[in-house]
Amino acid sequence: MALRPVLGEGDAAGDEMSRHAEPDFVTDYKRWLAAGPPRCCHTCENYGNDGMCVEFFMTPPAEFAEAVGECPSWMQEVPF
Repeated sequence: MALRPVLGEGDAAGDEMSRHAEPDFVTDYKRWLAAGPPRCCHTCENYGNDGMCVEFFMTPPAEFAEAVGECPSWMQEVPF
């Protein structure tokens, strides 16, 4: 049995109530999640705590480490 008819919500034609409009901060948050992390060295699984890239066994220049989308070997960090 549907809960809404029991609660008396909706009208006789069966129209359901809709959710409230999302606040801007929720819409922004969902857009941010969908975009994912920026593809730079600082968010790459290959970039070590010592600043060394284990994919290429070198320390990238600071300008490259901050650049977004420059490395074809970028891998998202493992969250654990």
